[in-house]
Amino acid sequence: MQVTDGMCSATVSDTAMYISDATRTYLRAATFDDDLFDYVELAGESLGYVEVYPTHFLDHISIYTDCVEPQHYEMYDALGAKVMEGNYSGSVIIDTNHLISGSYIIKTVGKSIRLLKSE
Repeated sequence: MQVTDGMCSATVSDTAMYISDATRTYLRAATFDDDLFDYVELAGESLGYVEVYPTHFLDHISIYTDCVEPQHYEMYDALGAKVMEGNYSGSVIIDTNHLISGSYIIKTVGKSIRLLKSE
């Protein structure tokens, strides 16, 4: 389930809640017992700042994060098919010449960001 109020969003899964604002995503540990949400721990672990740019791209996109651990990204087309994936640390420039024009979503560091490729 995902809830958004314009300033931040919360995504709840079977075992965790991710709370995102404009720059960071935080993991809040929780458990579910008998279909009731039982908030047992506030982990407060920052998944880090992430920036993906430009959101309207031609031949490359850049990802920057302040996370010190290696991170993973996945990119999906408008039909939900995975078109690329990879790992990076700090920052990376990703070549997108092989992608056709259209709408894409990139998932990294607990965030999903909508992108648009133009010719």
